[in-house]
Amino acid sequence: MIIRHATLYGTVPPELQQSFDAHMAGPVVSAMQQYPNIIKVELEKVIEQGGDTPTIYMQFNSYYATLDDMNAALASPVRDRVKALTQEGLKHFEGHMTHSVSKLVNP
Repeated sequence: MIIRHATLYGTVPPELQQSFDAHMAGPVVSAMQQYPNIIKVELEKVIEQGGDTPTIYMQFNSYYATLDDMNAALASPVRDRVKALTQEGLKHFEGHMTHSVSKLVNP
């Protein structure tokens, strides 16, 4: 199984967190669920961190059977919609987003 992670490093002003979280969990996740070949989407909000780790606000995880399935999903027109909705939400986010891809080794 292939997992694509989108990690948001940074913060959202406290007074905007509820609406930011709702936007990411609602419209953004709903759009991501429309990717072809996607198995599932998870959205995690970090509630505690330790040590010198950079501040992570939240992380999206999208699951695919194969790397080819993930690449096909990211090449689909759905990606433009996901990117637009994500950018709309990020206007209240202070930080940056990174992407990584991993392979589940103990299914």
